[in-house]
Amino acid sequence: MDGKAVNGCTILSARMGRGQKITTVAGLATGPGVSGLHPVQRSFWLNGGFQCGICTRGFIMSTVALLRTIPNPTDVQIAEGLSGNICRCGEYAKVFTSVKTAAAELRGEKVTYLAKPIFVDVVAPAQPPPAAAGTSKAFDFATPFATIEDFDTFIEPLKKRDGILDISGSERTITVKWDPAKLSEQQVRDLLSSLGRPVK
Repeated sequence: MDGKAVNGCTILSARMGRGQKITTVAGLATGPGVSGLHPVQRSFWLNGGFQCGICTRGFIMSTVALLRTIPNPTDVQIAEGLSGNICRCGEYAKVFTSVKTAAAELRGEKVTYLAKPIFVDVVAPAQPPPAAAGTSKAFDFATPFATIEDFDTFIEPLKKRDGILDISGSERTITVKWDPAKLSEQQVRDLLSSLGRPVK
């Protein structure tokens, strides 16, 4: 909170007031994949500074706070900076390695990790095609259908009609999207009436 490591379980949010800057482990990464991780996150990941993962968030946030104030900490300073974080799995040696590697990277030094990083290009998801332009309007049936199945049967031939772009609805209403270059609202109303379902 405001650049200092605090124990989230002991801070009452109601007593904080307003305007504090709160950073969690989720807010450290700058992008996707290993290359988008904060140097401390990347170091813990690639040096195995975790096992079950329960304590990892606390160790990472404490390390970030430590390295902001002490860029090249000794073992004693690391132990002091991480005090209060407990690893029940006993990964302390790898935690210390992770802190030292992250510190070196943050100082601009070339680093080597215990695990070889694998960088994968992230491909943006395909964008759906743009929706066809059209006019859309919801209508109420003068006489509702008995069931939604009756509605589904009714709209099948309507979907095939030239100029109709989309149809949705229920037993009581129908929303029709049409191409205004091919149909007018009155023609849509007439079409629904000709199929035995006039609309209000």
